[in-house]
Amino acid sequence: MTNCPCGDEHPNLAKAVADMHPDPLVDVKTPEGTWRVPRLWIAAHGLAARDLPKLAEQYGFAHC
Repeated sequence: MTNCPCGDEHPNLAKAVADMHPDPLVDVKTPEGTWRVPRLWIAAHGLAARDLPKLAEQYGFAHC
């Protein structure tokens, strides 16, 4: 993944994340469910479990 769902590219961070992890998505489990979240999003913005359902809806993170 080269672009973050937020619309920014975060080029240096995107390269670092891609170099460290071949899968650009990670499963994030919360009491409300599990979502496939871009690693780049987490690296660039952080992620609080309480915010995940709203962010998933807004940015289209897949619910598993």
